[in-house]
Amino acid sequence: MALYILQTLIALSCLVTLRNWRQGVMMMVLITAILDPLRKLVPGAPAYLSLAIVPALILVVGAVIRENKGWWTEFRQNFPGVKRSLYFLLIAAYPAAVISATYGPGSWLLTLFGIFSYGLLILSIIVGFYLPRGPQDIHRLLALYCSLTAIMLSGTFIDFLGLRPDWPIIGTRTLNMEWLRYSSDYVVNLVAGFYRSPDVMGWHAGATSLLALILATVNQGSRRYRWIAISIFASGALMLCGRRKMFYQLPIFLILLGLIYWQAGRKNQVFSLIMLLIVPALGVWVFGDWIGNNSTVINYYTDNASPAVDQLQGQGWSNVLETVRQAGFWGDGLGVAAPGSQNLAVARPRVWQESGPSRLMVELGVPGFIAMLALIISLLRAAWAQVQQHLKLQDPMGLYGTGLFCFFLANLGSLTASGQILADPFISTFLGLSLGMSLSLARYSQRYSSATYLRDR
Repeated sequence: MALYILQTLIALSCLVTLRNWRQGVMMMVLITAILDPLRKLVPGAPAYLSLAIVPALILVVGAVIRENKGWWTEFRQNFPGVKRSLYFLLIAAYPAAVISATYGPGSWLLTLFGIFSYGLLILSIIVGFYLPRGPQDIHRLLALYCSLTAIMLSGTFIDFLGLRPDWPIIGTRTLNMEWLRYSSDYVVNLVAGFYRSPDVMGWHAGATSLLALILATVNQGSRRYRWIAISIFASGALMLCGRRKMFYQLPIFLILLGLIYWQAGRKNQVFSLIMLLIVPALGVWVFGDWIGNNSTVINYYTDNASPAVDQLQGQGWSNVLETVRQAGFWGDGLGVAAPGSQNLAVARPRVWQESGPSRLMVELGVPGFIAMLALIISLLRAAWAQVQQHLKLQDPMGLYGTGLFCFFLANLGSLTASGQILADPFISTFLGLSLGMSLSLARYSQRYSSATYLRDR
């Protein structure tokens, strides 16, 4: 039954996308919200079901290209630096593609898998660039995501409290997995709730906490309090996941948001912004007090702060240098370290790289690694310029763009520690959409004044 429900939703998402591709993006959010519980009810919980949004995503990309005939011309004219960096990457990644395609029979599948994993993020940026016609489109997407995910995060507390141990959709027992973290004198049981792993649950909890804050900054009155409540609730769920790399996104986001406002000359709003941005900290404090200061979860965060910093440094640089020493100048080939590629029964080298930087180095080699860094830097510079400009213009669209840009930057830190979370197609897509919607400020005209925006809301 669960499989039939998923198949029906996938077919429905395709039909909706063919009619209105922006509604298709909304359907992807809906499918993602209920995907993992339904997958746990399918015999064997097959991994391929995590690709449930891909059919709709392919149709969305096709619709964007058809609707915007000169889509690439418009994008490269707005961001010539990004265009040059992307061309450089295509050239630099060619040797990596040849290497992975020549390991043996069928190894060309590694190349295709690598192209798909990188191309998914890049194409999602393009979709995000064309998605918003105004603030209301971004608001609808974020509101739907935060509302649905907040409901699904209730499973985190059910799992933590052991209220429904017989429910197969709670925890990871049906996946034959048990997530544990060992410290000096205690063991931490990581919590997944309705999701398939603590990593995935933690990412969605962190995303909901931060995106609900964005909605709180652009809403007033009772609507603001609703998003504040959701942010507090999501922060509590995030703390219970036991994944530090997800938890540390909160302070990174807050620091970056305050810095951008300060740089844009809106210093008078920084203090009021800070008062609102203590909301996640409030959620952590409330739920931390609820579970008790002696909880293994609290001890895990407080006892391992220094090791977490050391791990980030090691994953960022030491592993990259070791990868160059082992894999050589050209690397081991495109797709060999892509999350999920281990399921391909083809000839391939054994690799250990999990962090984002080391994965780029082992797959792309030194030339591709440099080219990818150049592309990332050019994208970030372009988005930074756009959010600065729109904040200075007091443009309401700039509030969304700035928040989404900081959300993307906050995720870069966790990807530095581990890039495995990008195995989830929705997470890769949503990160690309976030950066793309920040870049879309370049397309946004001034026809939306503050008064018009308030009237539409």
